[in-house]
Amino acid sequence: MSNESSSSLSIVVNRNGLIESLSSNWLDNLDEVTKKALDSSHLIGQPLSIFIRNDSTKMYVESCIQLCRVSKKVITRPYRCDSPTHKRFMELELVPLQNGSVLMNHLLLKVEAFVNRLDIVERVDNRPKKHSGLVRCSFCNKLRRVGEKEWFEPERLVSHTAQNIAVIHSVCPACTQANWTHKS
Repeated sequence: MSNESSSSLSIVVNRNGLIESLSSNWLDNLDEVTKKALDSSHLIGQPLSIFIRNDSTKMYVESCIQLCRVSKKVITRPYRCDSPTHKRFMELELVPLQNGSVLMNHLLLKVEAFVNRLDIVERVDNRPKKHSGLVRCSFCNKLRRVGEKEWFEPERLVSHTAQNIAVIHSVCPACTQANWTHKS
């Protein structure tokens, strides 16, 4: 386990889906060019949805935020946010606030190194070619070949390729059906 395991990132989204505030540490792990491009002053007031890669993931996240608002309860669920060299096990905690705003806490729980580097990139056209390509779950990071049903761990591809692995994002059936944990 890494010493990063206690780090977290927080975003407040208002009832209209706009970013209201960000935790002060949210830029800490970005390079200088990305930090300038994503300065918080440019992000406050922007729709959260423009930072989510595809429609199915956008709809899922919006549904989860709405569930938090309607239930008026803190809800959590695990997810992965990998880097090319590490598996990062995270937890998303949604906390209802006044006026329909929701606090999104992204908590880093555990970090494990990949045996081999794994470079997964967003497919430029964001559409799979007929009978080719890979779909990546935005929550568990599992992959599925277009036209097949089996979802598998991304590490399985390492021995088959040394190049960037282009994917489109979606939400796998297991993550779609997973229950959120309610906290009192």
